[in-house]
Amino acid sequence: MNVEIRPASRDDAELIHRLSRQAWRGTIDASSSLFAETVDYVAGVLARGGGFILLVDGEPSGSVRHFPSPDDPTSWEVKRLGVLAPLRRRGLGAALMGAVDGAARRSGARSLRLGIRTDQPQLILFYRDLGFEIDDSVRLASQNQATTSTITMSRRLPSE
Repeated sequence: MNVEIRPASRDDAELIHRLSRQAWRGTIDASSSLFAETVDYVAGVLARGGGFILLVDGEPSGSVRHFPSPDDPTSWEVKRLGVLAPLRRRGLGAALMGAVDGAARRSGARSLRLGIRTDQPQLILFYRDLGFEIDDSVRLASQNQATTSTITMSRRLPSE
């Protein structure tokens, strides 16, 4: 299996939109704000921050997005990490997070933050394994009021 992770550009908005929907289809409730997102919305997130695309044997297989938090630009918010179902449990999600981590450190960010839907508790363990801790002080840039509540997590980045 040949794995590559490349930075996303605004031109990748349609691809990331499609990958996010494919990766999360059947795993989250239809009330998720993911299903209301448009390609233009994804392009806006990429313009504010960025993202990464996972390629496995040359095929787009996952993605993640990030942007500086509006209330603290030294903290990056991570959104919509997803890997297509047949490729899960192979460390590819962790590799995508590693790409975000490296980019955040290079930019001078001091922490990462994210939200997990309460109907996805297995993700708490995934992110804990990556050094995140539950952090009730985190305020996310957007919160879908139609969904279940969100568990917020954060991780300090070591200074270089």
